[in-house]
Amino acid sequence: MNVQNKECIIVGDMNLDLLSNNSTVLEYKNVVEMNAFKFQNNIDRKEATRIGTTNVSILDQVLTNKNITCKIKLDDHLIFDHKIMSIAVNNISKSYKKLKYGLKFQ
Repeated sequence: MNVQNKECIIVGDMNLDLLSNNSTVLEYKNVVEMNAFKFQNNIDRKEATRIGTTNVSILDQVLTNKNITCKIKLDDHLIFDHKIMSIAVNNISKSYKKLKYGLKFQ
C-alpha cells in the first residue's frame, strides 16, 4: 500500500521495545523515520505499555505521518499484561466513517 499521500495512523503491539537500544530496535526506528512516520509514544520508562516482574517496555506503539498528532493515555488493567491505550487524534483533515473494526477515511 502506498501511503505517501495519505494520512496514516498505525497502532499495535510491535514486539520491539522502544526503550531498548539494540541494533534491531535502532534499525526499526530508522525505517520509521525514513518513511516520514513519527512515534507518538513518549519514549520514557514512566510511559511503559507493559510492566513485567523484572522490566518495563514500550511494545504498544502509535505511529503517524503528515501532521497528525495523538495524545495517549495509559491505564492499568487487572487481566492483561499490557496497559490499555486510549488515543485522542488531532489534526486529521479528512472525514471518516466508523466501521465495525476501525475507521474508514473518505
